[in-house]
Amino acid sequence: MPHNNFGEIRIPDDRIATWKKRFPDSFEPSSAQLTFAIRALAQRINDHANEWLAPFDLTAKKFNYLATVCSDEGAGMTILELGSLVHTSSGTVTTMINALERDGLVRRSVNRDDGRSVRIRATKKGHRVIERAWPVHHSNIEDMVADLSLKERDGLLATLISLGEKLTEAKADETHP
Repeated sequence: MPHNNFGEIRIPDDRIATWKKRFPDSFEPSSAQLTFAIRALAQRINDHANEWLAPFDLTAKKFNYLATVCSDEGAGMTILELGSLVHTSSGTVTTMINALERDGLVRRSVNRDDGRSVRIRATKKGHRVIERAWPVHHSNIEDMVADLSLKERDGLLATLISLGEKLTEAKADETHP
């Protein structure tokens, strides 16, 4: 297996053998490999994105939040709405909004519909940063998936969505017995 500074995308065979021996009745190597590969790939994508977004003073996480806020052309979004779109808890969203606000990329205003909450909007600076960073980010993403046909991309997306729906269903079953 080739080695690089981003780590392996597969669990090494000796590790698989260890877990299979230790848990022979409750360990399916292909399931472990799949979920490990998904997490490793997501981390690798973030690591690379952090590198190509650095010239814009953004990380992959900041880009994701800022792009999401910039996609709202209405009255802005609440912390809860933003958290739902980026799949993150409100505490984590608040921490990231604090950082983006310190950078002058977003601003908060009182939510007219609920004075106890705020609405988040991108500033002019935030929109300018996204306008410059977006083409670089998506060009790199396109390079990454260029070897996949549109049909392969659609199939992979459908599979990932299906896995996500299963997790959502499992979580709902846990909270509603």
